[in-house]
Amino acid sequence: RQYYVHSLLLFSVCRSLENRVEMTKSSAKIKYIGRLTRLSPVGLEFLLIYFYTSRLILTIPTIVDLIQAASELQVEFVIQRCISFVHRFLLQLHPEHEAVRS
Repeated sequence: RQYYVHSLLLFSVCRSLENRVEMTKSSAKIKYIGRLTRLSPVGLEFLLIYFYTSRLILTIPTIVDLIQAASELQVEFVIQRCISFVHRFLLQLHPEHEAVRS
């Protein structure tokens, strides 16, 4: 899949892109082509939604894709939010562990 994203946005949020992006000249403008091979389209789409809207969509069915995308692109805030979400979800499944932590 191809995604059209503002390069300034990506470089300001994704620390790892500096090592994975090549610049090519196409007509009069510069085009950035990112090669992200391990990323799932779902995780990348949720990251892009977050980048443009500041809305982070966290659900159990998509959390793995999102955390993989955030990890590959080194988006630390999203990684931390995903970890917190999974932690809260697990505590809801096993509330007795919360009492042990306190």
